Amino acid sequence: MNTEWLGKEGSKLCDRLKDLGFAKSKRIRMYGEEFEVVSDPFPVAGGIAVKAASPRDRSTRTVQLPRSILQIADPKSGDR
Repeated sequence: MNTEWLGKEGSKLCDRLKDLGFAKSKRIRMYGEEFEVVSDPFPVAGGIAVKAASPRDRSTRTVQLPRSILQIADPKSGDR
């Protein structure tokens, strides 16, 4: 995925991801694990991520959102 577009449209994409439920205080299930999101989405090298805590051990880590989620939030992103 070409990530040059994140600089210009990253905040719009992050807002759209929040609308889709990837926002602070929400629970998500990804990579076979449930997480509590502790930050709003933010750009990282290679895509968009959130800080999330695992209820199992309460450790917080950066979880990069899969490309398929980014394409749902911005269908044009797959063309870039």
